[in-house]
Amino acid sequence: MDRGAATEVGKAMAVAASFPRVAVIGAGAVGGYFGVRLALAGAEVHFLVRGGAAQIRREGFRVHSDLHGELAVEKPQVWEEAAAIPACDFVLVAVKTTANGQLPALLPPSLLAPDAVVVMLQNGLDVEAAAAAAAPGHAVLGGVTYISAWKEAPGRIRHSEKGLVKLAEWTADGRPAGVTPAVAAARGLFQAAGIPAEALPDLLLPRWQKLLWNIPYNGLSVVLGADTAALSADPAARRLVATLMAEVRAAAAAWGREIPAAFAAAMAAGTAAMPPYRPSMLQDWDAGRPLEIEAIYRTPLRRAAEKGVAMPVTAALAEQLSFLAGRCSGLRSPPRVCPAAGRMGR
Repeated sequence: MDRGAATEVGKAMAVAASFPRVAVIGAGAVGGYFGVRLALAGAEVHFLVRGGAAQIRREGFRVHSDLHGELAVEKPQVWEEAAAIPACDFVLVAVKTTANGQLPALLPPSLLAPDAVVVMLQNGLDVEAAAAAAAPGHAVLGGVTYISAWKEAPGRIRHSEKGLVKLAEWTADGRPAGVTPAVAAARGLFQAAGIPAEALPDLLLPRWQKLLWNIPYNGLSVVLGADTAALSADPAARRLVATLMAEVRAAAAAWGREIPAAFAAAMAAGTAAMPPYRPSMLQDWDAGRPLEIEAIYRTPLRRAAEKGVAMPVTAALAEQLSFLAGRCSGLRSPPRVCPAAGRMGR
């Protein structure tokens, strides 16, 4: 890195360390956890919520963390319209990817300070493109999170493990951008709040690495009705996980991102060792919310096909999820097997 670039990175990190104004778009498990951590460290955090705003204003934000104990923001700044939030220096987008069609309304010009950085704390592939279109002229980062957390009620979050964020800047052509000033600033923001964060030169590699977990565990948890402990304990499920991981590795390699077999094995072993966890897609299924099939399955399948790589088991899993989502759409709390499919049970 040359002296000029180093100076810019230093300035960016100093800005982050001073705790600028932060907007959290979508204060569920992920957005709520990181927003609370930032607020407790001294940042001015504005939470955009879709429901329960009055309850959160009245009772505050609370995170019960197995790692950090009880975390509480008693008087959070909660909003129901993005356009009402004052201009922010960092905007953390933590809504589900199924809401990305609403990003023009969620990222209005009034929300973005002149040098605002948008960080997409979402799963899936190519999710940053929608934010770049909605916020032209602003740096858009991918924030690949490794965290076990879930929302119990508005403003009530349980956190059991991890909390790492891997940050890299999005580019339209997919080429590595390097550790840009925006990436360094975002890392400084998280680290100053005690949140482990890595600044990476390339976004595509960590996105495929996260898909290595999301594609098998999210989809299988819904189709098989099992948490991570059940999937890890069953030999047949472990074989399915291994097959799906191998397909992800092949697709990533076709795009020039090598994921060693040892990395996949360590991820499976780590999942087996952690407390039982209901992946986010299973949480969405049980709550009757839309499933993130497009970002986690359809887009990676298209990208693999562009390089001539087939992912047949991944494609079959995507079709199963689409079938279930279609049969159960509109049910407030879908059963484990939809009524049209026969036997019911949760």
